[in-house]
Amino acid sequence: MIQQFRRFCAGLIVSLSAFGGFAGAAENADLLLSGPLFPAIETFHLENGMQVGVVPDARATFVTHMVWYRVGAADEASGKSGIAHFLEHLLFKGTEKFPGNAIDRTVKAVGGNHNAFTSHDYTGYFQKVTREHLPLMMEIEADRMMNVDFNAADVDVERQVVLEERARGIETSPRAQLSAAMDLALFKNHPYRRPIIGWRNEIESLNVDEIREFYERFYTPANAILIVAGNVTLDEVKSLAGKVYAPLQNRAPAYQPERPQEPDELRMRQVITVRDPKITNESITITFRVPSFRTGLPGENEAIDMLSEILSGTTRSRIYRDMVIDRQIATSAGAYAGSGARDDTTFALYATPKGEVTLEEMEKELFAAIDRIARDGVTSDELDRARKRLFANAIYAQDSASGLANILGRTLIVGNRLEDIRSWPDRLRAITPAQIQAVAAKFFDPDKAVIGLLRRPIDFETASLKKDPA
Repeated sequence: MIQQFRRFCAGLIVSLSAFGGFAGAAENADLLLSGPLFPAIETFHLENGMQVGVVPDARATFVTHMVWYRVGAADEASGKSGIAHFLEHLLFKGTEKFPGNAIDRTVKAVGGNHNAFTSHDYTGYFQKVTREHLPLMMEIEADRMMNVDFNAADVDVERQVVLEERARGIETSPRAQLSAAMDLALFKNHPYRRPIIGWRNEIESLNVDEIREFYERFYTPANAILIVAGNVTLDEVKSLAGKVYAPLQNRAPAYQPERPQEPDELRMRQVITVRDPKITNESITITFRVPSFRTGLPGENEAIDMLSEILSGTTRSRIYRDMVIDRQIATSAGAYAGSGARDDTTFALYATPKGEVTLEEMEKELFAAIDRIARDGVTSDELDRARKRLFANAIYAQDSASGLANILGRTLIVGNRLEDIRSWPDRLRAITPAQIQAVAAKFFDPDKAVIGLLRRPIDFETASLKKDPA
């Protein structure tokens, strides 16, 4: 299962805003978040370097057990795209203790569910079971970390599954094709330019030895994070993890990603158009490269998230209210920021025009929305409402143990700290209108944007008649 976390959500800091739909609680949110965020969460390390995060929630009827690995599609060698996601598939083919489809049968036999995900920055595996089956889930993941037996037959079978997934997800989807082309334009040097699932020709050439080498390099305790959330205590998890995970020996050192970064001189305006008969509603997406929480200066990432919320957080936010409700020139419009990535990430504006409005007119409107903030700033009232909405989302996030497990995992795995979660409310309180105006002016240069257009095919006969009615 591929999750484009870099684009559509983001580690803690933006994932808190992804719990949307709870703006009704916004008025009291600042008061309710007067202390540190998620105070019950604790982390510790085992002797082999494996980090552990515990999210106690006595109300939960299930326990979420997750193992995250500090490796994703951005860490693949040149020419080996797709290997991280391919390996994720193969880890469901069995281990020494759980051969064949025994993992699937075992989890389902105890009434649980399980799955996995791959992003540019990490790979993760999880189960959701009742608490008495937590030791068994740990046993499964410990064995999967160390004892997968790869063979060429399984690789060939799963290769076809991955290629079919790619065909469904990218090759037959105009929107996905446009997204992949825009990533290539926005990231000319950084490996975020590659699709997580990989390029077809490189998937076809991956072999069992390359996959085994990748597994043995990155799947090791010091490169993993265990998250347990639900009706458990810190002492219980320490005891279980000490018995199951602590004895595992590292076969490789912890991985510290060192990826090629983007040279500023390659940032330039580009327009990419995809035409397809399947497109019924034409649309525009404009992307910019912006800093993540890890790569930005203090306050920049928080200001970018607040900018996104002011532009597009609710139907009353600037872009949607102006273009969809008031002037009715678009059927949809908004913005999103992906600030939870390890490296520089993406900010996007998007719109679908209404009636006879053209994509060129939509482009002007979206750039104008950003330019107005860069020129005139935002009001204190806009900033206050956006902050309260984000705080309300964070309050409601605490009602889901599995949701908190995801927040904690996505935060820690890219190199951020538990303290970064706890200090998030104070950092948002410190953001000023001037900081939002500053990031709008600094990062949203139209001459450095990548513009993606989804269009219907050209009717060449009609176009020719219009040019030459005779």
